[in-house]
Amino acid sequence: MSDDDFIYWQDVLDDVAAGKTAQLRCPFCQTVGITLKDTPAGLRLECPSCRHFIEGRFPTASGI
Repeated sequence: MSDDDFIYWQDVLDDVAAGKTAQLRCPFCQTVGITLKDTPAGLRLECPSCRHFIEGRFPTASGI
């Protein structure tokens, strides 16, 4: 993941931190429905359409 990717994901990460996970939109292809999965490396957010993802330890409102 590049620093540019992190910048693209920032709005999505802000929504996750605020607990707004229902209608997450991919910053790359604009598809609604990003999946959230708890992994050993942290939280993984992935677009089911274009498969872009970000994974790491991010603050969440719900503790996912």
